[in-house]
Amino acid sequence: MPVRHLLAVMVLFALLLQSSVATGAPKRIPEQTDAIIKEAERLVDTDDFATIERLATHYRSRKHMTESGLSSLGTFNTAMSEGIDIDVADTEGWNQRFAWVDRWIAAYPQSPSAHVMRGRIEFLRGVSFRGSGWAQDVPEENGQLYLQHARQAASYLQEHRDVASKDPFFYSTLLNIGFRIGTPEFELMALFDEGAERHPYYFGLFTVPMMHYTPRWGGSFEAMEAFARHAMTRVRPADRATLYTRLYVYAQFLKIESPVTGGQMDWELFDEGARKIVATYPSASNLQVLGSMGCTSQDRARSAAFMQQFHGEPDLGIWGDTQHFEFCAEYAKGSFPFLDNRPRISPPWVPAKSAAAPARSP
Repeated sequence: MPVRHLLAVMVLFALLLQSSVATGAPKRIPEQTDAIIKEAERLVDTDDFATIERLATHYRSRKHMTESGLSSLGTFNTAMSEGIDIDVADTEGWNQRFAWVDRWIAAYPQSPSAHVMRGRIEFLRGVSFRGSGWAQDVPEENGQLYLQHARQAASYLQEHRDVASKDPFFYSTLLNIGFRIGTPEFELMALFDEGAERHPYYFGLFTVPMMHYTPRWGGSFEAMEAFARHAMTRVRPADRATLYTRLYVYAQFLKIESPVTGGQMDWELFDEGARKIVATYPSASNLQVLGSMGCTSQDRARSAAFMQQFHGEPDLGIWGDTQHFEFCAEYAKGSFPFLDNRPRISPPWVPAKSAAAPARSP
């Protein structure tokens, strides 16, 4: 799966408002997902390292969340990385990008973000040689260059670990590299546990193992469930159900093997997490992805619980096309009753229990 696919999946959890961003350095800290992404895309093509540092430090120190309940730092980091899109043959373009990050490091030698980006660019250079196809289709020379750059990236990050690991992007990047170059699993899980203990709010750290435990990457639905359960132990008890739900939404929207139709999901736990997400972050994107999950689970009530709260234009990044959205919206309203005769692939949605009324005084 291409590295660039990560942002597309993450953005599914947040509403793209398409608001404009000023061309100069922002006077306010961008907080909405759309504004964060656009500002990151602007900054990656400038030497405005002061603004990059100001935003990254703000998001990192305050553990700020977007309107959909995902890390603002993660959104910013991923958008910066996604802005580096250089053709494999453009050697000069890559040299200029390495020079750019070296200027950043020279200006801010103690910057976690700068050092992580240096390792990230090294890794992306390797990915440019590999391409996004199947491993068996990669020319041998390109495969060797990919591994060379990936290992150099991992070495650089490890050499600057004391500084770089203050940013959780260090862990997600090193995990991504490690899974791809065959680092022993026990080392990867130790790295994950360390990162999750230090940065439990950073969802991107949790998605990397979840993706690599899918059947497409040589894992299995059982491995995905085992990792989801392990990941839950790394966050506060109050956050465990929501993490479980987000991990399976993420896995479903990778659009490879469907954990909804073929997996080992605990639907009671998933539904608990979904309720908590929407209760705290009732964003348009959360309502849409959870409504879509309800339709895929072939449970009308589960879909209706979220689709009936959504009002607005569909995000086609979530739905793929308007027909899918329209079908799900109508299904949630009660259309297509014959579909209720299908064999169940998930247990029925159970509405949240109302809080008990206080006892009256005699």
